[in-house]
Amino acid sequence: MHSSTRTTFAGIAFVTAQAYINGVIADVRVLRGKNSSKDKLLKTANPIVADTKLSRMQLCDTMANYYKHRDGWPSNWVEAKGLDKGTVKLLQIAGFSHTDRHLCTTVASLFFGNVEVKSLVPLVKMLTSWRQAVIKTAKS
Repeated sequence: MHSSTRTTFAGIAFVTAQAYINGVIADVRVLRGKNSSKDKLLKTANPIVADTKLSRMQLCDTMANYYKHRDGWPSNWVEAKGLDKGTVKLLQIAGFSHTDRHLCTTVASLFFGNVEVKSLVPLVKMLTSWRQAVIKTAKS
């Protein structure tokens, strides 16, 4: 599979993951109240990915934002504004830069190894186990 096709599939998977993550956050807010912080929940009950300093859910959310908005970003990221600036900051914390190619595929491989994104099963398993842990924490 061509690398740009793999990047597209991985990017779409991250956007799908973000929709699921947002649903979990909405569920927790029903259980705990509207004050539940998305940032805090993204760090709850899931490990840091390799050397990125971000949890799996933080990285999924960040990669979804990157994939959705990257075409409108300045080429050097320094001039990013608004919400894009926050995404750029998280990507930089994770050790990535504007010179990195195929970020979505790179991050997918951090999660699942050298993966051909033909199936979302590994991603769905990762998301659902996180959801179960976060909901359990919210109920206690």
